[in-house]
Amino acid sequence: MTHLPAFGGGPTLPESARPASELTIGADLNGILNAVNLPIIVVDRTGIVVRFNRAATVVLGLAHTHIGQRSTEVPALAQLKDIERLCVRAITDEVPYRGEFQNSERCFTLHIAPCRQTDGRVDGAVITCTNVTAFRASLEQAIYEREYTKAILNAVMIALVVLDSDLRVQTANRAFYELFGVSREAAHRRALVDLGDDDWQTLTLWTALRAALSTAAAFKAVELECNLPAIGRRTLLVDARRLPLAANPAVLLALQDITERKQAEKALQESEERYRVLFASMDEAFCTVEVLFDDQKNPVDYRFLEVNGAFERQTGIKDPKGRLMREIAPLHEQHWFDIYGKIALTGEPARFENQARELHRWYDVYAFRIGLPKDNQVAILFNDITQRRRTQEALKEVDRRKDEFLATLAHELRNPLAPIRNSLEIVKQSHANPALLQRAHSIIDRQVLHMERLVDDLLDISRITSDKLELRKERIELKSIIHQSVEAYRPLAERADLAMTVAVPPDPVYLDGDAVRLAQLFGNLLNNACKYTERGGRIAVSLRRQDSDVTVSIKDTGVGIPPDMLLRIFEMFTQINRSLKRSQGGLGIGLSLVKRLVEMHGGEIEAFSAGSGHGSEFLVRLPLRVEPLASQQFDTSVRT
Repeated sequence: MTHLPAFGGGPTLPESARPASELTIGADLNGILNAVNLPIIVVDRTGIVVRFNRAATVVLGLAHTHIGQRSTEVPALAQLKDIERLCVRAITDEVPYRGEFQNSERCFTLHIAPCRQTDGRVDGAVITCTNVTAFRASLEQAIYEREYTKAILNAVMIALVVLDSDLRVQTANRAFYELFGVSREAAHRRALVDLGDDDWQTLTLWTALRAALSTAAAFKAVELECNLPAIGRRTLLVDARRLPLAANPAVLLALQDITERKQAEKALQESEERYRVLFASMDEAFCTVEVLFDDQKNPVDYRFLEVNGAFERQTGIKDPKGRLMREIAPLHEQHWFDIYGKIALTGEPARFENQARELHRWYDVYAFRIGLPKDNQVAILFNDITQRRRTQEALKEVDRRKDEFLATLAHELRNPLAPIRNSLEIVKQSHANPALLQRAHSIIDRQVLHMERLVDDLLDISRITSDKLELRKERIELKSIIHQSVEAYRPLAERADLAMTVAVPPDPVYLDGDAVRLAQLFGNLLNNACKYTERGGRIAVSLRRQDSDVTVSIKDTGVGIPPDMLLRIFEMFTQINRSLKRSQGGLGIGLSLVKRLVEMHGGEIEAFSAGSGHGSEFLVRLPLRVEPLASQQFDTSVRT
């Protein structure tokens, strides 16, 4: 058997037993293979590692001790369960194998080739491993960027299409297919000229596009009127750029539907008299300005030339005619000047929504150039949409809180099920001791009561918002209701190691109210105080009369209320701190329910707090009952 020269620390014949020519070749081969930055491993016909190069040591961690081991015993190759079978197949069939494998966080391509001696015999296999980790990462990044770009192009409202040298559709964005009313499959490889009517086919556009493709001539944007099968007669702004593809020249075509813009421009130009009437009477604010540029043609300011009556109402600016915007509002944002400057220079109108922070307003604006280009004059038609934007933000906030509420509701309704289910399992075990059974019954009772309270709050909110909740008012003594509420929540306070005190006047306090609902609202406030006060804290309940009202204060040393939440704390689905561990549950509707119940009793409620970590106080003011005079009662009985 003829031995190949060794490399990478593999076994070799003694130099005295080897011919000089073989020693020279072996040294040369050893130097070459060790210079290759590619792991190479040689195994014999039985799968025993006989040699490897330096790169195998560096990249795969092979050591001298791996010489003479089976390939499956080498850690770097052990992940390949079929490595020996693949080597045997390459040796037996004399057919190379190519595959992939993962080593730690690195990815390699695996190549197994038969190792042929000089006499043509195959006495082993050569395993090479190419690290393709970086290539794979680059490929994945390229795929991501391609999909990202595709998503952006599909979101663009301007129709974009790539045409080949024969002006056939290669690819396009969603706006293009919608504009022409065709599917991606129906448009692919189809001539763009065939997607319109006869007028579309006779346009001079096609000549200009062919010139741009053949001579690389610059394409000048043009406006076209044509009938499109899907949406009728439209005006399109068409622009094109040649794509410098080496083998197959192509052109990128952009088609922007400017029908509405052109119609607006035409309408404004029809009659000067009609314009003046409209200018004076319309609700939309309107003005014309002269845009001022520096020497580099950068817009720096604009001067008001004319304004209508609605201008002052929608901007708050008085007597602007002849004045500069920088004079009126020195901190006015630069983007306003940039937009109007572009319109003045290019003549391209713009429709946009933007904020004017110094004016404390949002505007919906349509601006277009008027007069000669050298005049740099722009007409601006706009509406104050500040309230609309606030309404939109408020609706978003309501939706967000609704979603949070639904998630919290699901959480709070599901939480009691686990202890109930566990307790029922205990009850099912007839041999359970009485104390354990009593504890299980207590757990079930407490959790069912918790769920019942949640459902009752939901039902009450529903009744109040739909005006279906009726109070059963009667003459009641408020101190007794306060005491009942405190005693009902004292166990909860004691479990939380909270000190609860009550201070009420000695004389009875009467009012007209629903005892059940008043107990409910005070119970909710006490429940919140217990829930959001840390162990060792204090809760103070007090009652005092003031003129014809009575004020009930529930004050705690708990987490407090952030200043920005004081005005929102009574709104539906609002909770102070969702990160708190709410062992007693909560849906964010308790305080909203309390406020509505207080108002239904003719009273009002306020929240006070010095901020987070400084506790809070809720003051409930209710009107006292007006007691009839004794003489009036006597006179009434006499007349009866």
